[in-house]
Amino acid sequence: MIKQFSQIISWGSAVLMLWFPLYGIYFLLDISRFSASLHEGLRLPIQWQTVEPWQLYTFLLITFCFWSLAVASLFYLRRAFSAFAAGELFTVENSRSIRVFAVLVFAQALTKPLQGAIGSVLLSLNHPDGQRMLSLSLGSDTVQTIGLSMILWIVAEILITAHRLENENQQFV
Repeated sequence: MIKQFSQIISWGSAVLMLWFPLYGIYFLLDISRFSASLHEGLRLPIQWQTVEPWQLYTFLLITFCFWSLAVASLFYLRRAFSAFAAGELFTVENSRSIRVFAVLVFAQALTKPLQGAIGSVLLSLNHPDGQRMLSLSLGSDTVQTIGLSMILWIVAEILITAHRLENENQQFV
């Protein structure tokens, strides 16, 4: 069962690693779709008629940076679960891959509110004085992601330490 689920996670990670850049290119080529996506997703009182293309492209660039953390984390997740699918369960390399995955997910969770804050400032730059905004949002999903990534990070550190202790014990024998 472990091998099958690991294979599914590995393939799913690979698909998502390809999907993010393709989705970004789609938005780059059709910035009006990106604008519509922001309009639906942000739920901020932005005066959309005042938003200029350079603001949308700048926010898209910021979004690319945010997505690059996701793609990098998926790379390490895929690496670990490909090894799990091959039957390599308790290796130092897998533990390190899980640790890097956890660190990247942690970084992404911390930067999510920052991305939204920068976006709100950027998209409201053309508003009249007194109507520009800074919106900082921290939801329970972000807090949960931070907590889960910290747990994974600790588990990975425990496994790496266990490997180190195992090697020391083998040297004494």
